Amino acid sequence: MVPARPLRIPVNEAGKSGATKLDNDNFTLGVNYYFDTPAAAPAAVAPVVVKEEPKSVPEPALAPESVPETWKTLLENKPVCIEGANFEFDSARLRSKEINKLDEVVSFAEKYKDAELESSGHTCSIGTEAYNQKLSGRRAESVKAYLVKKGVAADRITTVGYGESKPMADNKTRACRELNRRVEVCTILKVEKRVRVTE
Repeated sequence: MVPARPLRIPVNEAGKSGATKLDNDNFTLGVNYYFDTPAAAPAAVAPVVVKEEPKSVPEPALAPESVPETWKTLLENKPVCIEGANFEFDSARLRSKEINKLDEVVSFAEKYKDAELESSGHTCSIGTEAYNQKLSGRRAESVKAYLVKKGVAADRITTVGYGESKPMADNKTRACRELNRRVEVCTILKVEKRVRVTE
């Protein structure tokens, strides 16, 4: 607030004021007030900040744990039979053309040194069963003798005669009867086999 300015009353040269004399003892003074104070600026209103709640993000689904494959090795028996030799009628003598077949048996025995071999003899149906039984045994022994001569240990080879009980073909023709007059060398190999282990 600005202080009130003093009231100045004009006075004439005679030292008397120019005021009109009133009949009463009252006089009036005019007082002026000046308000120069500038209007206060409106208070600044702080902006309202709305805090957003963090949105929940779903967690990614976990992939199923991979189970490592487990394998184990098994040994299984695998029967193997090799054609050994064919024979003339009523004979246990090896023919020269049968040697190549028997040399394959020798190579097989050298490769599978733990294999036990069976030399099995057979005949056709001509003759008695008793005679053919003995003949088939002689044929099996003949093949064993050749294998031993070629270096296969004798204790690895067993012989057996089956006579006419296990024909390869029927005995109705000459060609079929020749097929039945034979020796086969058989064994059982231990073969590794990998299998998956499941719980």
